[in-house]
Amino acid sequence: MMASNTKGISLSSWESALGSLLVTTGLVLAILGHSPVWYTLFGPGGLIFLDGINSRHGFSVLRHPKTALMVWVGLMIAACMIELVAARGLQIVYYPHLSVSEYIVHTLIIGYPSAALFALEVLVFLDLKVTQHFPRLLLFALGMLTFCVTTEFPNTFAWEWAYHITCYGQWLGIPRILFIVYPFLIPILVLKPLFRTT
Repeated sequence: MMASNTKGISLSSWESALGSLLVTTGLVLAILGHSPVWYTLFGPGGLIFLDGINSRHGFSVLRHPKTALMVWVGLMIAACMIELVAARGLQIVYYPHLSVSEYIVHTLIIGYPSAALFALEVLVFLDLKVTQHFPRLLLFALGMLTFCVTTEFPNTFAWEWAYHITCYGQWLGIPRILFIVYPFLIPILVLKPLFRTT
């Protein structure tokens, strides 16, 4: 029993260390390297980092590989639908430095699903920290606003994606309207029961 617990803790620590390395590398690629594929490391890195922390509290995406794969595929399909509307239909987002194959890999296969599951991990982490004195929905909204900045601000150095949005102006190079959009990720919490470990 003790050995199994120790193994679990060391696996969680390994996950967090690997996640930190990927997040840091992604940020360096964005800010210093201006790499248009920085999020391919940053998104999965954030997911892995927080999964290492949340797994110690009864939640883990990575410890449910079959479920995670099915959800990932579902998120890829959702990404295609979002892109059909946002990029092709409304033309509010575009990818100035990606070829078609890079767009498919870095945006549809890796970017959207890892961002969504990263957001889920953020919300689960915040849910663990909720106190009776702080409204849960407000905490989640603040968490998603922070998630917006950590996702969108590094991209202003790399431009993996860019926006044709001019209404409401910008803050830190981020279209202000995104601060309204990101809290709409909160309903992804409906996936939480699929990844409980206890």
